[in-house]
Amino acid sequence: RKIRQTLRYSKDKVKIIRELELIIIDEISMVRADIIDFIDKVLRVYSNNMREPFGGKQLLFVGDVFQLEPVVTRDMRDILSRFYTQFFFFNARVFGDLGLVPIELQKMYRQTDNTFLSLLDRVRNNHASAQDIAQLNQRYNPNFTDNGEFVITLAMRRDTVDAINDEHMRALTTPEYTFTGVITDKFPENELPTSKELVLKQGAQVIFIRNDKDNRWVNGTLA
Repeated sequence: RKIRQTLRYSKDKVKIIRELELIIIDEISMVRADIIDFIDKVLRVYSNNMREPFGGKQLLFVGDVFQLEPVVTRDMRDILSRFYTQFFFFNARVFGDLGLVPIELQKMYRQTDNTFLSLLDRVRNNHASAQDIAQLNQRYNPNFTDNGEFVITLAMRRDTVDAINDEHMRALTTPEYTFTGVITDKFPENELPTSKELVLKQGAQVIFIRNDKDNRWVNGTLA
């Protein structure tokens, strides 16, 4: 009853929930345990099936748990730690009543070098040897310069990314445009996918970080 009072879905959305048979969740490694339990409760309530996990619906989780982990802020951690020992999707309480069936994909499509693939797999499983680390470090060039060529830089911290972007943006002499985002409801600014105020210049390279509902671009499109 509380869920129905809090989440007032339209009749069309309730109809979708009741009639759906399969839900696919991509990048599952980033989904927190409490989100999975919330999905479980909503599906049970609106499917009128409180007895079965997820209201009897089938779920397909896609992703690699060795990659990105759930984003849990300090405030979230203080609250969630009262209910969960860890925060990965498989720590959800619903799985105490329902076993997961793992399916591991074996074929790699992005890489064809078997030696490099084996090295990546050892790093992925935290089994990298000193020789593996040395081989990776051989590719490191502390004196590398882009010489004006287009280069994508991967960085661990957002402030590093912002500094690099600002440096290259200042180098452009083209007209400048400011785009200001709109936040609805409660959404902490430090958790936004990008700055609320985005300053761009004509001719700047831009990577999209969200899919477009009209399919004009996808997450990762470079323009």
